[in-house]
Amino acid sequence: MRGLKNMGAEKGLRFLDNINTWLRAVNTMLNPEFILTNFERDLQTALINISGEQVKGLKRKVVKDIPKAMKGIMSELRGEGEGEWADHFQSFKAEGAKTGWYDNTSLEEKQKQFEKKIRFYSKGSKWAQMAKATTDFIWDLNETVENAVRLAAYKNAIDAGYTRKQAANLAKNLTVNFNKKGEIGAALNSWYLFSNAGIQGGARLVTALKSPKVQKLAVGLVAFSFLLDMYNRWYDEDEYEKIPEYIRDTNYVLMMPNGKYLMIKLPYGYNVFNVMGNAFAEVYDMMGEKRTTSRELLHQGGRIMSNLVDAFNPLGNSGSVIQLIMPTIFDPLAQIGENKNFFGDPIRKDQPAYGTKVPESQLYFKGVNPLTRAFTDWLNRAFGGSEVKQSSKYTDINPENIDHLIEYIGGGLGRMLANTITTGMSLIKESKLPDLNKIPFVRKVVGETTDWTETQKLYGMLEEAGRTEYTETEKEQFYNDLAAAFENGLIDKTQYRRVRSMFNNAQAKLQQSLQPQ
Repeated sequence: MRGLKNMGAEKGLRFLDNINTWLRAVNTMLNPEFILTNFERDLQTALINISGEQVKGLKRKVVKDIPKAMKGIMSELRGEGEGEWADHFQSFKAEGAKTGWYDNTSLEEKQKQFEKKIRFYSKGSKWAQMAKATTDFIWDLNETVENAVRLAAYKNAIDAGYTRKQAANLAKNLTVNFNKKGEIGAALNSWYLFSNAGIQGGARLVTALKSPKVQKLAVGLVAFSFLLDMYNRWYDEDEYEKIPEYIRDTNYVLMMPNGKYLMIKLPYGYNVFNVMGNAFAEVYDMMGEKRTTSRELLHQGGRIMSNLVDAFNPLGNSGSVIQLIMPTIFDPLAQIGENKNFFGDPIRKDQPAYGTKVPESQLYFKGVNPLTRAFTDWLNRAFGGSEVKQSSKYTDINPENIDHLIEYIGGGLGRMLANTITTGMSLIKESKLPDLNKIPFVRKVVGETTDWTETQKLYGMLEEAGRTEYTETEKEQFYNDLAAAFENGLIDKTQYRRVRSMFNNAQAKLQQSLQPQ
């Protein structure tokens, strides 16, 4: 009541609110690729949560009616509003079941928004109006997907004997109820993007797990992930290990030929059961190959705990403690400073640990945007640098850092547009498609392994060799991976010898320092 009367601290900081409103829009409702992942997550979450309802056949009926619900919602949103399901959607909204943006602005703010729209449609250019029409259409598509499962559940719950208010309550809380928040929810949301969604998602997960049916389903999800992980290892363990861990933790992954794999995005929170299954399978596989170490067991235990904490963490998951406590607006600066992205993976290549330093403009991964790479290379050369010489710390810029900032500002929409340009340039210049990880929409359902993951592991072990005493099994794995990197052309013969020598020397010095004096 205090929040509705505008008496307390329910307001966020206006400056941060404006920034987060933009970031929220470009990462969700204005991002066409979000339609795919949002539908995958919503459908899975809804079907799990519906399992706790005592209505026979409700899940089957909801799934069957989703296409009809989508058609009805889209008809209503585009101003047609005809048909049975459009009528259901009107009833759905009237009962308060619709979720999404809740605009609690003053009369004066509403007036300014209305006047701005009048000026835009009377004086705005045709190109601007076309862009606005496109973004409106994408917004409507995302809103359709956001509410389709809920509307199907609402209609079938009424058919099963629920009152309209009971059905609306079921539908509204079927996944994450974005409109529910406490007195400090708005303020917290202005500092940390999607914090309220994280709180509501975690609360909904706890509520669902009180049901014995959902508890059994959770155990089944762990078992399914265990078997799926074992299948992928049987199919092609070497390529499967190259898939970044965060992808395996947040998606169901199914290996295909030539290092490619299918992905199904998992709902927030419920991915913990997938992580458990994957971790158990990895330990089982290591035990079978007699390469289990206490360090690996601790890693898998930490992997489960990290994802469990993320599932209930209102500040969002991050690559480090600093990023965790840092407000969203400062995240990209912290990530570039630490060279760790949102998932803890490196943003750019590190300087070689075995030779002469190279210019920052040359420290990029294979997937860097070619336009950014060309610009930073030109800038370094324009001020006297080259491929092996740095011009200055002000004019020698890493292209991965620029891409990271652009992706932060542009969000999912920016990444999709950049990938669209990259795909088009590759088709025009090279008459071939780029990596699957760069093709819009396709990259959300099909992935392709790269060798940089294995190389990163090598240099990670080399970096820790002076502080961590590795077992003989771990050393043997390091030598095998190093030999594979040489055979695949990732390093040359001189680099191979240097890395092996540096690793052995670091381990010898460490063992010597650990000997009792």
